[in-house]
This record gives sequence, C-alpha cells and structure tokens, in this order.
Amino acid sequence: MQENVVYQASVTTEKTTENYVGFASNFKERYRNHHTSFRHPNKRNETELSKYIWKLKDQKKPFRVQWRVLRTCQPYNNVSKKCNLCLQEKYFIIFRKDLGSLNKRNELASSCRHRNRFTLKFFRIT
Repeated sequence: MQENVVYQASVTTEKTTENYVGFASNFKERYRNHHTSFRHPNKRNETELSKYIWKLKDQKKPFRVQWRVLRTCQPYNNVSKKCNLCLQEKYFIIFRKDLGSLNKRNELASSCRHRNRFTLKFFRIT
C-alpha cells in the first residue's frame, strides 16, 4: 500500500530478462491494473509491459514477473512547479537503460498528469 513510487517490473524467461519502469500515485491500484491487462486480451495494448507479457503468452513461453520499488518521491508541488515523481521515472528511463529496457522513449515527452489537480477546471467550492 505504498504511494508516490517509481517501480520496476522484471520479466524473466528462460533466456532473457526485460525490465519496465513506471510510476504510481497508488501502487496497489497500479499493480492491480497491470495484472488485469495481463489477463484480459482486450487490454493487451495498455502498456509496453502488457504488450510484452502477451507476446510471451502467444509464444507459450513461461515467464515470471518480479516487482520492486526503486524510489519514493513527492508528486507535483504547486509552489516549486516540479513533479519529482515524473522526473524520477524519466531519469530511470534515460540514464538507467538497464532498468527500463521495455519502456519506449516517447513516454518522455508526456507532460505531468499530477499537475491537473491544480488547474481551475478541477476547482470545487465546498
């Protein structure tokens, strides 16, 4: 039940090990969503990790997935205008290529989704 983490999933087969780096505001929920995408064929293209798992399943290769938390970070801060959670994920993808071999480089161009809760369209008067 960890929050605001950058995690790694290692998929090990008989011959290779591939890694995926991601971030989650709520790891338990993200973990559950990953496992759902591994089980349901209509969700096979949700992430690069699920695409790889389904490729292994289609080839009928045995595999094992191990999860670990790489770092705990703070999400977007309206004062500093930085999101350390997104920055750390991008750091691991760029500089630690061995930790994120399944990640695509186009993930780096995405903007911070944690910033949205500070925009006016989500403002509520209570």
